[in-house]
Amino acid sequence: MAAQPQQPAPPFRALEQLCDAALLSSLRAWLLFLENERRYSHQTVLAYMRDLSDFLAYMARQRKPVTEASLMGVTKSMLRQWLAERHNRKLAPSSTARAISAVKQAYRYLNKQSGTPPSPIIQHWRAPKLPKRLPRPLSEDQALEAMEDITNRDHEPWVLARDEALLMLIYGTGLRISEALSITPAMLHAENHLMIEGKGRKQRMVPLLPGVKEKLEEYKSLCPHLLPAGEPLFRGTRGGPLNARIFQGVVAAMRLRLGLPESATPHAFRHSFATHLLANGADLREIQELLGHSTLATTQRYTAVELSQMLTAYQESHPRAELSTRKKRTTPKG
Repeated sequence: MAAQPQQPAPPFRALEQLCDAALLSSLRAWLLFLENERRYSHQTVLAYMRDLSDFLAYMARQRKPVTEASLMGVTKSMLRQWLAERHNRKLAPSSTARAISAVKQAYRYLNKQSGTPPSPIIQHWRAPKLPKRLPRPLSEDQALEAMEDITNRDHEPWVLARDEALLMLIYGTGLRISEALSITPAMLHAENHLMIEGKGRKQRMVPLLPGVKEKLEEYKSLCPHLLPAGEPLFRGTRGGPLNARIFQGVVAAMRLRLGLPESATPHAFRHSFATHLLANGADLREIQELLGHSTLATTQRYTAVELSQMLTAYQESHPRAELSTRKKRTTPKG
């Protein structure tokens, strides 16, 4: 029997105040469907719940309480007004794009359950186009400097060992921070690999470098808290699972010490892992498998990063780069 998602009180309480009982029941079923059938992560389900609450709060100001019938009566002008409100609140375009996706999926589910035809207004609603952003990795020197500096502060030895092990794990395997924080002591029993459950609960095997495993074992030996085999390996100072925000704060402080760009977040070390592998001859398909990307197109972004870095290196170091650039600018056309 599939486990039900843990629905936090505040977001769902907001839905309870906005909807009638019938719609609320349908939305509960939709959220369970996302987690159990579509296999969305718990965090994604929570984000969709918040997005839908935002939309329903707007709808409630038009006609309260919101019912399934009132939802089906949405107009183009109402959708435009909601988007205008989000724009006025200075919400990021990426956030609004996700919110539109959440609302459309909720409508699609309600239509399917009730057997009613989909609304053309919702069906043809398009999210704003988002600018394509390249990953922003660190240079190899910056990444190695960060590995050395992560322990350069006053704290208990076991906490310093934890932070060093976690950063080395992310940079040495390309894991997302959520994946790294889900590692359990039992997973370290394998000789030289980790079995990771990533987005969509897809499993993949990633190699574990000896140096990374050594740091993990060092942290385990120093940690004063119990580390049950099946529970998260990385612990906070009070013994509970380490919160990602705590580690993000540690990396932010390190970034300031080293004068690194603001893009130097834990996720940047995942980007650095991929970019440095590619620069040193790794196959793009292999990198796709290691990162857990569902499509090669996502991984191909790193080829653009590598090309950009090569061009920058050429312009900064080649003795004739300045001359050739100047000739390009001054040579007349034709």
